Amino acid sequence: MSVRVLPELLTTDQGWVNEVLKKVHKSPISRIRTRQADLRNIEALRAKGYKKGAQKGYVGNIQLLHRTTDPQTVYVKSKLDRDDIIDIQDFDVVQYLYGIDRMNLNEELATAIMIGDGREVGADGKIAEDKIRPIWLDDELYTIHADVDIAGMKTTLQGTNTSANFGENYIYAEAVIQSLLYAREKYKGSGTPDFYCTPHLVNVMLLARDLNGRRIYDKVSDLAAALNVGQIITAEQFEGKTRTTTDSKTKKLLGLMVNLADYPWVLPRVAKSLTSLISISTSTRKRACWRLVARCQYSRHVRHCSGRGCHCHYWRLNSARSEKFKMAKFYGVIGYAVTEETKPGVWAEKIIERMYYGDLTRNTRRLQSAEQLNDNINVANEISIVADPFANENFHSMRYVEFMGAKWKVTSVEVQYPRLILAIGGVYNGEQA
Repeated sequence: MSVRVLPELLTTDQGWVNEVLKKVHKSPISRIRTRQADLRNIEALRAKGYKKGAQKGYVGNIQLLHRTTDPQTVYVKSKLDRDDIIDIQDFDVVQYLYGIDRMNLNEELATAIMIGDGREVGADGKIAEDKIRPIWLDDELYTIHADVDIAGMKTTLQGTNTSANFGENYIYAEAVIQSLLYAREKYKGSGTPDFYCTPHLVNVMLLARDLNGRRIYDKVSDLAAALNVGQIITAEQFEGKTRTTTDSKTKKLLGLMVNLADYPWVLPRVAKSLTSLISISTSTRKRACWRLVARCQYSRHVRHCSGRGCHCHYWRLNSARSEKFKMAKFYGVIGYAVTEETKPGVWAEKIIERMYYGDLTRNTRRLQSAEQLNDNINVANEISIVADPFANENFHSMRYVEFMGAKWKVTSVEVQYPRLILAIGGVYNGEQA
């Protein structure tokens, strides 16, 4: 008996993606409009001492800040040839592609949240930065941009002892820590932030040694304590990313310090589940998966998603005209009764369930008179499934099909390779998995 192994995925690091999507705050609000009163100019707003006989003066004006963030759909679309779905028997290629699409979509969303999607403005498929606002590229009012002065740190460490030879890694680590801690003084976010950076930056800081050659930081947790962050999360996708400032200077990304609980991801009530969109034509199956809408809000940024399904349809061609008609699709459980040895010399049936795709080719029901008060409800449906090797070898062991929320007896099976035609009858009341 062969063991089915799914093709191994060769991908970039996905661990940080799950952390980002897990840590962002979920909110039920849709379009975001925010307003803030800017009180940072405190000198102009200070209270004044009163002097008898003098006219009381007014304090300065308060500036009102506001911005609106509208939604944008983010999607992944792929296609499978129907012949490939039938020919690939050793694993569920449709479900496998679903998983790849979802992984790619999650990575795109996490990247858009943290650093932007990297496409040029106006490029095809660009995720608008005023819809999903990247933390790295956001306005100075919402994001603190700090520079790391390595040369200045080297001068500070050496002082007047110009012959002192501090390792480059140590100088680099101290410069990063100083820059982050000083920027933290202006940080207005809630809670304890995390630090997202490249794996190389973490390795450089871990390799820092003092003048005696001893490591400064033994573990990543020691480094996190020095940075005063809750967790250090590495993302290799940050490597080599640059941005251009308004004064035409190029800045290289080293890391982001942020508490993602301040970045709500808006999830409307109407679509709390992500739904795949499937459009089937004559020879190909195309899928636009997980239609997402992501939106942002001031108090850092907002993200949200929703999903919508669409009907599957076939195109039927004849000599007179092209006609579109709906055809019911099937995806559900089929139960098998397999025999296994429970103890030496003793064999018993065990029910196992497997998932299959197919078409509902006949959909009828009938009432069967019985001696009970109410008649029995039977169906006389036929379901054509795309059979895998297990189904072809064990079709005689099929016991029931789960359809419309109930389990129905499999009364007969017709083999039409690569499909099996299942006829189902009354309600199944036997042993279940």
